[in-house]
Amino acid sequence: MQEILLNLKEIVLRSNLYGVRDASICVKGPRYITAQDIILLPSIEIPIDFYIELLIKRDRGYHTELRKNSQDGSYPIDAVSMPVQNVNYSIFYIDISYNQEEQVTWSYD
Repeated sequence: MQEILLNLKEIVLRSNLYGVRDASICVKGPRYITAQDIILLPSIEIPIDFYIELLIKRDRGYHTELRKNSQDGSYPIDAVSMPVQNVNYSIFYIDISYNQEEQVTWSYD
């Protein structure tokens, strides 16, 4: 649900009306939902035709350097998430001068 709300925040609407207006989305079955599926009053519009070109690169890890917009107008972005697929842990007990301590070792992919 949070992903849907974040996506809805990205939609730009244009209107000369003030106050709150109703809109709805009504779809059936599994499918992708886009801003075109929003049922609006005729006085409210989504003011653009949208076209985007993508350059996709397979990459790994997290980039800490700040990337700048290229002079050709491109805007580099990283993947939103890097999910952990597998986690293992081990607990070792260590006797140190009559005190027993625990050492936890984590490994993840």
